[in-house]
Amino acid sequence: MQHSRLQTLRSLYMERLLGETYTNTNLDKPQNKPLNKQVYEGIENCNLCKRHQNSKPVIGLFNPTSKLTFITLTPMLDSQLNFLNNLKAAMLESIIQKVFNCPLKDCSILSLLKCDSNSLNLEEEINACLFHLTWQLDNSASKVIVVFGEILPKRLLNLSKEESFGRIVSLKTKHFLSTHALEDMLKNPTLKKEALAHFKIALQFLNQS
Repeated sequence: MQHSRLQTLRSLYMERLLGETYTNTNLDKPQNKPLNKQVYEGIENCNLCKRHQNSKPVIGLFNPTSKLTFITLTPMLDSQLNFLNNLKAAMLESIIQKVFNCPLKDCSILSLLKCDSNSLNLEEEINACLFHLTWQLDNSASKVIVVFGEILPKRLLNLSKEESFGRIVSLKTKHFLSTHALEDMLKNPTLKKEALAHFKIALQFLNQS
């Protein structure tokens, strides 16, 4: 009986996940210990594109042993591992907590672009930052990597939205689940229901693996 009630409460949480009200609770933050000091210093001191002129590069929360990784196009955390004060970051925090029920110590939160500033030349910036993210993924043991938006599956998997959204895509030893960009869900609330269905696929895969 108690188990059934917990399942019901969890389902209600999931259904309400992508609503308009977000919570900003304090989570335990693990130490962001680098596996390779040189690579981390390369991100922190990166000046490969002009984006760094207006913002300091952010490594993100990288836990090599985490079971889940979330990747957005731009950073959702600051250098102190706090979620940024905007609706996109609040939505991601809510997804991690309420759908995946995942504390920070058990996940990684990364971005393709490492600087939180306005784009000057998106193509150039992506090409400059991509190898930083690739290194992080190569050194990650995550069972599922959730990516947001159309740019990431195209760059990481060479797949279109139609080929990647809402399904588990395996590449070597990694398993990716692509869904709508956070900003798109905020602009078009009807996408939230689709994203929730995608997250359920990721959860099912996690529970079976």
